[in-house]
Amino acid sequence: MWEIRNRTPFKTAGAFERDTNGQEVWCVAVRASFDIGPQSALRIAEDQQDVRVAPEYLPGDGAELAAEQDIVAFATATDLLITGTIGAPAKPVSNWPLKLARDGQIKTAELTGTRIARKGLLGWKVEEHSPVADTLISWRHCYGGTLEPHHPEWHPANPIGTGMQMQLGAGGERGAEIMLPRIHHPGTDIMSWGADTTPIGFGPIARNWTPRVGYAGTYDAKWEAERSPLLPRDFNPLFFNTAPPDQIVPDFLHGGETIALDGFFTTGPVQFKIPQLILTARTLFRNQPIDTRFTMLRAEVDLDSRQLRLVYTTKVACNGDDAGIAYSTVRLKQMTGVAV
Repeated sequence: MWEIRNRTPFKTAGAFERDTNGQEVWCVAVRASFDIGPQSALRIAEDQQDVRVAPEYLPGDGAELAAEQDIVAFATATDLLITGTIGAPAKPVSNWPLKLARDGQIKTAELTGTRIARKGLLGWKVEEHSPVADTLISWRHCYGGTLEPHHPEWHPANPIGTGMQMQLGAGGERGAEIMLPRIHHPGTDIMSWGADTTPIGFGPIARNWTPRVGYAGTYDAKWEAERSPLLPRDFNPLFFNTAPPDQIVPDFLHGGETIALDGFFTTGPVQFKIPQLILTARTLFRNQPIDTRFTMLRAEVDLDSRQLRLVYTTKVACNGDDAGIAYSTVRLKQMTGVAV
């Protein structure tokens, strides 16, 4: 019962999920890892990552989401995520452009070295500025944070960031120091009047941060009286997507899309096409076979391992009859765009 018979070179796992009306489904996820070669050729990685059955957080205080769970039955779009450490350029520079492109749709940011601002008689002033160094893709390096340490007012899109202390009216004694954002919008500087201080990043957004938390719906007295424990009627399935809004692909990625990264690897630009995988599942439910196909939930580029990691999911309605699910056989019917 609830067995997955994996006939692919990838990792699989399954679990039960419920939709907004409480109807239960059996959800199966596949996680496929590919090495990105020196010429950007993709090969199936020798060591495949396990399917994530729960969210994971970066080491420390647990405030930053490292990765969301993979078993997600009701997503309506694909996340495109960049994780890991940006490699510093070979020669020392104070600013470094970053570019992520998908089939011509371009997102740009700028990476700077460590900058420390100190508050003086006339306000904040940059006192230290180091060259660009290897930088972890982390929201801690982006604009946000709180007005003051332990202050109840925090940036809803990035409560763990930095730089918000410089807002007009914020406290800070003369001589106070803050770390300035290292990842920011190109050509802008929060030290300049009117600068774009919207947090910009490439990694996953936590469930309680905006805009994601806004998709969770309304949990008020009416919901408690009429819907609880079901999800609110205004719940938006975009809540299941964890990428920044400009990295969410409506109606899913299907494979064949061109991804280009510039400024992320010390070795230079990288460009590849997402492999086209046709994955199917045959689930035996109440002694009857049900055939389904997988859709792509997530595409992750991990800079540290130089890997592309794809997550696919499929589901079968079981209407509360958990015991009726005997097993699912997962097969890779076709794969293109991967070197042998």
